[in-house]
Amino acid sequence: TSVDMKVDESISFAATILPDNVNAGQFRLFYESDGGLGWIESSTGLVKAPQTPGPRYVYANVFNVDKHHYFAPGVSLRRTVVVNVHPYYVNTMTFAQSTMTLAPDQTASLAPVFTSDVDGKQPTYKDMKWESSDPSVVSVNATTGEIKTLKEGTATITATTANTWSIPSGDN
Repeated sequence: TSVDMKVDESISFAATILPDNVNAGQFRLFYESDGGLGWIESSTGLVKAPQTPGPRYVYANVFNVDKHHYFAPGVSLRRTVVVNVHPYYVNTMTFAQSTMTLAPDQTASLAPVFTSDVDGKQPTYKDMKWESSDPSVVSVNATTGEIKTLKEGTATITATTANTWSIPSGDN
């Protein structure tokens, strides 16, 4: 009745029509979703989770071969599966290099590297906040992380985010 999956994962549902002898050309199984799922194959039940976490629903429906219902009143031929879509959780955040030397009036972009709770998935953040320990030496764009050196000196750039989860950016 329920299944857990990570954002951007795929899963196949395999419902069965019983008894087996009615499945021989009389009835077919079709799947549909509540629209919140990224994609569902109506005949095979292959579901791809969306990019946002939360509960979604998959419905398995039994129809005759012409996609019409011919069943007794009160007979339910639809089953619901709750798909709980979970985010990727961040394990670590690092930078490719721990120090950088730039001449005055140079720019550079910093990009943190994350590891997640799922091997091969690299989380990303769009809500990173950046700050410089000495904005008179190095200025930093608070949302993009682009830095610009203003004069000689040393500054520490700090990146933070309020979230512990993210959508994946793809395979590593």
